[in-house]
Amino acid sequence: MTWADFNIGDTPGFKGDAKAALQSLKAQVLLIGCKQDLLFNRDELIFAKNAIPKATHVEIDSPWGHGIGFDPEARKIMEREIAKFLSKLR
Repeated sequence: MTWADFNIGDTPGFKGDAKAALQSLKAQVLLIGCKQDLLFNRDELIFAKNAIPKATHVEIDSPWGHGIGFDPEARKIMEREIAKFLSKLR
């Protein structure tokens, strides 16, 4: 799984410093996570949110965890937050 082995800090010029690499992002970024997700580490998502200058972070509470897409209420929240994020880009 590439995503599990990838470290943005390994991008040339950052010498393994993930925080510096994230801080260099200039794009608006939307981070959506589920508090109960056991696959995508919550602490890493919060680390990214705090490092990326233009990050919007949404954390959803759902018993579905990593399968949050199967939770109808969580899907409504994600759809609303994605639409709100995209409307700011126009």
